[in-house]
Amino acid sequence: MNTPAPAPKPAPVAQPSWQRRLPLLVCLLVLAYWYLKPSSGAGFIRVPMPRVAAPAWSLTNIHGQRLDSAAFTGRVVILNFWATFCPPCLREIPDLAAFHLAHSNQPVAVLGLSLDSSPPDSVRAFVEKQRIPYPVAIADAATAEAFGNVGQIPTTFIIAPDGTFAARYLGALTREELERILPTLLPSTAR
Repeated sequence: MNTPAPAPKPAPVAQPSWQRRLPLLVCLLVLAYWYLKPSSGAGFIRVPMPRVAAPAWSLTNIHGQRLDSAAFTGRVVILNFWATFCPPCLREIPDLAAFHLAHSNQPVAVLGLSLDSSPPDSVRAFVEKQRIPYPVAIADAATAEAFGNVGQIPTTFIIAPDGTFAARYLGALTREELERILPTLLPSTAR
């Protein structure tokens, strides 16, 4: 009994390169959206902080000038540890900038301390491109350690005019939260 030979399979049709890469592209777009989307609700948590003196620090800003904690005595200081590669950090920059500009005539200072390992020129270019209006310095390991080994970014410390810690926040801080806490720290004449 002769069985017929199986019919030859048709040669596979080559897909255009964009079709082969489409699943990867869709995956990357979904991940990018999930990672960069604005968070719903609060993107930060307030961490209990003892009302103790904040450590003294001295750093060089991105323009080569010294920034020293002693120069900010008597002011509310918002000390923000961040990095250029951190999406939550990038989300909070507009809020920090708006808060800084709104309170420029009060004893309030917003300072960005970059934890980037890239060269200062890269951070300076990023700050200029983003038009960050408040002072930015590159934090060294000793400063990050003095503030409790800052590991999660963004991390923001609020320092009262007397130099003590008033609050610590992990995650993308909002202007609304800064506006909420500020009146509790300013003398009534500065409000």
